[in-house]
Amino acid sequence: MNPSCQILALSATVGNADELAAWLDAGLVLSEWRPTDLMEGVFFNGTFYCKDKEKPVYKPTKDEAINLVLDTIKEGGQCLVFESSRKNCMGFAKKAASAVKKTLSAEDREALAGIANEIMENSETDVSSVLEACVLSGTAFHHAGLTTPLRELVESGFREGRIKLISSTPTLAAGLNLPARRVVIRSYRRYSSDAGMQPIPVLEYKQMAGRAGRPRLDPYGEAVLLAKSYEEFVFLFEKYIEAGAEDIWSKLGTENALRTHVLSTISNGFARTREELMDFLEATFFAFQYSNFGLSVVVDECLNFLRQEEMLEKDSDALVSTVFGKLVSKLYIDPLSAALLQRLKGSRNLYRAYPAAPDLQYA
Repeated sequence: MNPSCQILALSATVGNADELAAWLDAGLVLSEWRPTDLMEGVFFNGTFYCKDKEKPVYKPTKDEAINLVLDTIKEGGQCLVFESSRKNCMGFAKKAASAVKKTLSAEDREALAGIANEIMENSETDVSSVLEACVLSGTAFHHAGLTTPLRELVESGFREGRIKLISSTPTLAAGLNLPARRVVIRSYRRYSSDAGMQPIPVLEYKQMAGRAGRPRLDPYGEAVLLAKSYEEFVFLFEKYIEAGAEDIWSKLGTENALRTHVLSTISNGFARTREELMDFLEATFFAFQYSNFGLSVVVDECLNFLRQEEMLEKDSDALVSTVFGKLVSKLYIDPLSAALLQRLKGSRNLYRAYPAAPDLQYA
């Protein structure tokens, strides 16, 4: 919309930054500088191993992650623990509560009681009750299921140094800016519906590790992966500690993504003819990476589908979205799912009829 605007693109976890710069016709600036030192390593058999350092950790409990948390608190820092799911991050905050509570000063307890009261004033759900109990012990959890006021209370309590541990889901790794001396990644595997439990990408690990050691708040940061065997210890060093982030690849070419973005481009008025639509799509990173993909053919198939399902006007040379098409775009539903819903309108058993259709359960 504004071709003369300046673009500043920043990332710490892109493997092919040169390719992105070429697409944007931008100058690439690379820097290894970090305001605080970050030590990345693996915790195995009671010891934290970095590339050039070994640090034994006292074991007051049977849970290695809790021992790492207590070790951090003992040295005057705070800890951020990443779990694979909301349930797990709530569970770890509860599990660590009794051990962390023993480290609190009278001043901490008084301040935490005030935060806990505010939590219950802002929400009276079962989740907020669990969060209140955790906060009274100096721990908390943080995930997208919490309301904004609750998340803000947890974050401010951590910044003030009262909450000693936050257990969080990895989806929030890129957005948290908190004074965590040590980051612990309890599980480096994530569930995939088509392949079961799989190791997370290096890019995701780097995002989590980067939360450790915030400028002006910590003298250094530590990112810790947990290993249960020597073989796993070696694997984690090779897979994550010594590896670079993966290249970024555009996913626009997938059917559901292309359907969604073509409809959105038309509904929002960015393209009113097929030529304008092609100009728009040919300027994307996807077209830059896949110049021989045959984008034109796929776009025509997508337009035919949208017209057939009455999301675009049929009898028009211009590309005009219908009221139905605009609604689907605003709700950000896959047009295929929206078409199924339209056909099944009036049915009382949509999800049972099409259990595998994307977005039906949400809709």
